Amino acid sequence: MINLFQWPADGGSPAPAVTQEHGYTVIRWTGDGMRYVAISDVNEGDLKQFVLAFQNDANPAMAR
Repeated sequence: MINLFQWPADGGSPAPAVTQEHGYTVIRWTGDGMRYVAISDVNEGDLKQFVLAFQNDANPAMAR
């Protein structure tokens, strides 16, 4: 299971930042005036693939 949260951003880095918190992988990034956080217990590589796929589907210009 992957949880993805989105809300208006006041700034922040468009580059994804990956952290490990309480056994979960957390990836944070901003784009198009929104802040995103993806959280899961899947491995980091799989969550990064999810984030890239989401960015490509949501807005091709956001993909890095």
